[in-house]
Amino acid sequence: MIAGRELQGVSEQSRVAMEIVANGQCDVVVVSLGEEGSLLATRDGLQRLKAPKVPVLSKVGAGDSMVAGIVVGLVSDRTIIDAVRYGAAAGTAAVMTAGSELCSLDDTERLFPLITTNE
Repeated sequence: MIAGRELQGVSEQSRVAMEIVANGQCDVVVVSLGEEGSLLATRDGLQRLKAPKVPVLSKVGAGDSMVAGIVVGLVSDRTIIDAVRYGAAAGTAAVMTAGSELCSLDDTERLFPLITTNE
């Protein structure tokens, strides 16, 4: 728990994520909000990402898939926002699979353009 306490609501999560960046603790903070999307805090500001509604078969591995998708996006020289969008697509794709099965590349690629930001 990087904030030292449980944060209540998106507004407080957003504020603390930006404080962490402003204080120099991290250059980038990504907060997963589950089916509510995610937050990306950088020195350039805060972005809220929204994923499309999909059928949820299992939430197991969704966070791991999101992190893996962000890493794939970064090593593929995507911008930070597109890397996080790719991660959100991977996490969304993961919930569409049963049990502990992780995301598929086809679903991730199909969902990527559907991940929107508040830009």
